[in-house]
Amino acid sequence: MKHTHRSPWRDYLTLLILPTLLIGALALGGCSNDSVAPQDEVPALSVDEVANQAGWVAMATGIVGPQTVEFTAKSDKNSYEYAFTGNVAGVVHLDFFSGGAGGTSATPSEADYVDLYTADGAPLVITVGIEGLEGTILLTFAMAADLDRAADPDEATINGGGTFASGPYAASFEFNGVVVGNGSSYPSAGTMVFTGSGFVMTVTFDGDNTANLLTGDGQAYTIDLDTGEVTEALVPQ
Repeated sequence: MKHTHRSPWRDYLTLLILPTLLIGALALGGCSNDSVAPQDEVPALSVDEVANQAGWVAMATGIVGPQTVEFTAKSDKNSYEYAFTGNVAGVVHLDFFSGGAGGTSATPSEADYVDLYTADGAPLVITVGIEGLEGTILLTFAMAADLDRAADPDEATINGGGTFASGPYAASFEFNGVVVGNGSSYPSAGTMVFTGSGFVMTVTFDGDNTANLLTGDGQAYTIDLDTGEVTEALVPQ
């Protein structure tokens, strides 16, 4: 069973990319005006640029994560696909189980546990088409979620992680107890740890349209989960 969804990223993408490019176009790979030859050393990213990468993934978490609990299908199949189209394109796969991890295959309405993942070699692709700064961002996901059908609305608690890649830059991210509700784009709890270019930073979700990001050296940012925009913030006291 394959469902198709035209991602909200189509409308948000310009708002998301422009502030980031102003502080470092090289954070976006594949740019046509890239002056770095293949034999040259890849320029190091700043903490601000890596924070913006984490912002993309935090925003994606609010788009991809809810499918763990929102996905429905009128079918007796036990393995499903969900397709995103538009500026974010690609397919995620969902396997539902009853009895938790390692349980019995089940349909979405019967399940209390789900694996959501991208297939090997088939990441979600974000295409950036700004003239002179064209490029792509590749995201993989491997989520495992406990489903709470007794909650109102239904909730999923996600663990797992994935990878971020753009041009010569790569990073990884890990979810720890990220809670998403049916019908909401904003995770209500949990953290995501983003590791890239020598930086480690933690994103904390609290249920509204912003998330807090804190780097290992104490630098703080706020992420707008609707646009992905990252703003430097005061360090929490």
